[in-house]
Amino acid sequence: MTTASRWRTTTGVSALLALAITARLVHLDTDPIWYDEAATIGIASMDWRVILGPMAEVESSPPGYYIAAKLWSALHDDSIWWLRMLSVLAGAGAIIPVFLLARTAFGTQAAWIAGAFIALAASHVRLSQDARCYALLSLVTATAMLAAARLSGDGKRGIAAAICLGTLMGIGLWLHATAALIAVSLNLFVLVQLAHDRARLPRGLLLLAAANLLALAIAARPILAILAHLGADDGYVDRWIAPPAIIDAARLYGRTLVAPFLYVLSPLALGLHILLLGAAFLTWWRQRSPMLLALAAMLAASLVALPLASQFRPVLLDRTALFMLLPLALLLAAAAASATLPRRLSAALVAALLLLQATGVIRWHTQPDRRERWDQAAEILQAQMQPGEPIVLPDSSFVSISLARHLARAGHAVPRMIAVPPHSPLEQLVAQQLMPGFLPDASALCQHLGDGIPGLWLVLREQPDPVAADDTFTTRSAVRAALLHGGASLRETLRRPGIVLERWTAPRC
Repeated sequence: MTTASRWRTTTGVSALLALAITARLVHLDTDPIWYDEAATIGIASMDWRVILGPMAEVESSPPGYYIAAKLWSALHDDSIWWLRMLSVLAGAGAIIPVFLLARTAFGTQAAWIAGAFIALAASHVRLSQDARCYALLSLVTATAMLAAARLSGDGKRGIAAAICLGTLMGIGLWLHATAALIAVSLNLFVLVQLAHDRARLPRGLLLLAAANLLALAIAARPILAILAHLGADDGYVDRWIAPPAIIDAARLYGRTLVAPFLYVLSPLALGLHILLLGAAFLTWWRQRSPMLLALAAMLAASLVALPLASQFRPVLLDRTALFMLLPLALLLAAAAASATLPRRLSAALVAALLLLQATGVIRWHTQPDRRERWDQAAEILQAQMQPGEPIVLPDSSFVSISLARHLARAGHAVPRMIAVPPHSPLEQLVAQQLMPGFLPDASALCQHLGDGIPGLWLVLREQPDPVAADDTFTTRSAVRAALLHGGASLRETLRRPGIVLERWTAPRC
């Protein structure tokens, strides 16, 4: 590569990164702090011994992301903008390994297409704005794919690739349990490539085995925790998630991978994907490219394995499926850059595909009430609360973080909050760490409130029907019963997206 071409590539990739970051910065500081992000803030604020000890035992997600969030917060602060910025940079950073892999396998044109697709993929933009693990897991997976593609290299290059692959698979398992499926799909990705090069097969298998052993060594602790959660009978964390049927999984994949936020334009996006994936198949048929086959195998195996695994331990497919955008982007780019389609048709299809993704990004940013509106709840409380009225939290203590931050952001004093946490081990531990004065039982609420309060507020999250009366998710039934027993009455119910505010008269204890 000449100096001029290297400069053009660097400039172009920098422009793609700038585009990706810009798309992910919109509303970054103004979007409300929803429940899962409050959990990130809360857990990351705990002591290291708690994060790596009891919290790792009761939280279904491994502690890796909370460790990263705690270290990231130490660099600046724990504001939601700064925490989300970690996801923004990780999401945009995934462009680099995707670009490098596409350029090596399919040429420069495919690299630009794949990079642009990741930069503008609406689902990728959406999850790169959350203070959660999914964008970071996407970056780890993309880099692991690049290492896996180089595993069959000669000499030290292959050894370095194996070390990198094993390390990244291990890191992924510290971030999310879905990384176990990602590791399986990466193994398949490597095996399909090795099957086309019999001369390098023995060495490649040895390096792949070494990479897997390294991943197991790095991730031994989260793997044991994941297995313990799989064997647990309570299932309180994910009991509200229904195992997806085939049609449900297909719809979720469509909304996540193919046509995010496109609604009436979804058939057009689906048609473009089918046409380009068909062209990818024809390209493979003509060239017998091992990389194309490996990407197709990785994508197909992931599409099938994730809903199957969800029958045993349900997960939210619209988030965990994010990593599938990586092989999909590479397949689409390879097809568009090949000679299978006429050049003008290929250019038109790529332009339409990127335009649809950009449309999805715009619709995501302009979509009203896309998160729990804790900012609106804080406004109502500030406007209507009387001095001395406390807030009672029968759901998770993480709610106190969302509420307190939005009240403080508006310059308002944070009122007294009383947690009556659900009976799950996770919520009991969270209450101990975040709200030491919590009430372990709703029967003591009336006495704890004391005399002289003008009234009180119950702040609730909307709960799915299967768990709305489950005391491992919420103690609202017990709290309401205690208030009614003490002579209190419900005065008013106010609703905002994802939130219910109940105003009660004071009990006569």
